[in-house]
Amino acid sequence: MIIDSHIHIPSPGWNGHTSFFSSQDAAIRYLRDAGIGGAIFTTWQGVFSKTAEDLFAANEDALKLAKTYKGFLLPGANVNPLFFEESQDWLSRFSDEGHKWVGELIIIDDAVPYASAKFMKLFEICAKHNHIVQLHQHHDIIKIAESFPDMKIVCAHIPPKEVMQKLCNLKNVWLDMSGMSGGLIIGQLELALELFGHKRLLFGTDFDGYEPRAFIARVKSVVKKKDEQEDIFKNNLIRLLA
Repeated sequence: MIIDSHIHIPSPGWNGHTSFFSSQDAAIRYLRDAGIGGAIFTTWQGVFSKTAEDLFAANEDALKLAKTYKGFLLPGANVNPLFFEESQDWLSRFSDEGHKWVGELIIIDDAVPYASAKFMKLFEICAKHNHIVQLHQHHDIIKIAESFPDMKIVCAHIPPKEVMQKLCNLKNVWLDMSGMSGGLIIGQLELALELFGHKRLLFGTDFDGYEPRAFIARVKSVVKKKDEQEDIFKNNLIRLLA
């Protein structure tokens, strides 16, 4: 089985993002047909939330989808430092329902950096309650990982070499190979394996923007040992969630 640690589900009826898929069900069918046996997700409305109402709708939608597709979809909580109280409440609700994953979180228009006081207050809560935090690649992740050494952090996508060289020494950081600068680029997956090893690399695609089959093919072409493929495809994530 292959578990995708990084996908996004369409938010039909919300105009903040345009998806290829006309419905959430269609996106999930495509993902399954591509060979994915499970996935950690957020909705696009949550990723790009600009209001507290966006945050509410996205997190409600995520929890509903997780119940509808129980055993296949695992939700990540969306939080936004601009709406601290609401975000704190959502972290608590997700945790109460047994969901410890947070994100992928991104920085929207560089408005509130990860290392800002507002974001750091949220990370403090995440660290206290053993959340796993997935962050869009950024050099600030170094500071966050150093500030919260007991908090498990997933760096989404494969960052530039100079950032990776520092992150790989921080044992509370994992990489997912998804999307933009990720495993599809020749040399990136190879470098990630060299620096992090196959035990700290997670399979991820950034679906619904990227083709899962392409990422599967890259793992199989670069990682020759079947047991190491299995670690990347599912075992590392299962251990991280345990």
